[in-house]
Amino acid sequence: MKNRCQIVFTRNDIRKPDNNLLPLRINMKRFELSEQQEILVEDPIYTEYSLENVDEDLLKSIMRAGTIDAYCSNCESLSVFQLKGDEKHAFCNNNSIFENYGLITVNAICTRKNIYDVIEECENNFYAIFRREGDVLLKIGQHPSKADLDFGVLDESFKELPKQYRKEFGSAIGLFAHGVGIGSFVYLRRIFDKLVNEAKEAASGQPDWNEEVYNKLRMNEKIRMLDVLLPQRLVQSAHLYGFLSKGIHELDEKECKEKFPLVKQAIQLILKERHANKEFHQIIYNINR
Repeated sequence: MKNRCQIVFTRNDIRKPDNNLLPLRINMKRFELSEQQEILVEDPIYTEYSLENVDEDLLKSIMRAGTIDAYCSNCESLSVFQLKGDEKHAFCNNNSIFENYGLITVNAICTRKNIYDVIEECENNFYAIFRREGDVLLKIGQHPSKADLDFGVLDESFKELPKQYRKEFGSAIGLFAHGVGIGSFVYLRRIFDKLVNEAKEAASGQPDWNEEVYNKLRMNEKIRMLDVLLPQRLVQSAHLYGFLSKGIHELDEKECKEKFPLVKQAIQLILKERHANKEFHQIIYNINR
């Protein structure tokens, strides 16, 4: 029998919250139908959305209709999840609009066929939980977590990386999943640093290596000096280090969280190239020995 999870809220859970317990409302996101995937799956918890001028039918269509794409731990692959039309959570008695104050649970089910039974669907559950206070909607929970979903879709080239890279990448994903933008940039920059230092260690054994000259160089100059030992994607995006540093010292939380998915993807592609290069050189070595 499959393990199933049911979330039930009592009437006491659906009440006007204490404003003193809520985070400061700054830089709230717009709530739009075109961003259903982002709202339910991609956005970290504690993301706030403005419902000002949002039609209740739009809110209902995002929370109760359509499909989302997410990693299914049961199928072990990306799958399509169908949102359930179950309207029993946080609805008014007329069953037509959401309560102005209370909890809203979104439930979606994997539609992929069971890998062991082609007749039966997987039906693994995805949940996202929001708390509404009038025209403000706060994302307060998600299962599986954003971090679990991100780790699930990482391919073998990531899983075979040295522990130091997996640890830093995992920390960045985990922080972003919990709504931390600047901190997640710190760990992405540490990966960048490690890649450059790895190339520097390889170059330092060469007869013409000058440690004193290297230490005086800026990061973009170090990258040019080590370009033959670095993944070409890193060499081509040397300015990325400056952007990561800017994120740590100048950008605010909102800007870092907005840019994190793209920067993470860039770092991931650089790591994949590093992995592919090592595999290729090992194959050539095996052929020639």
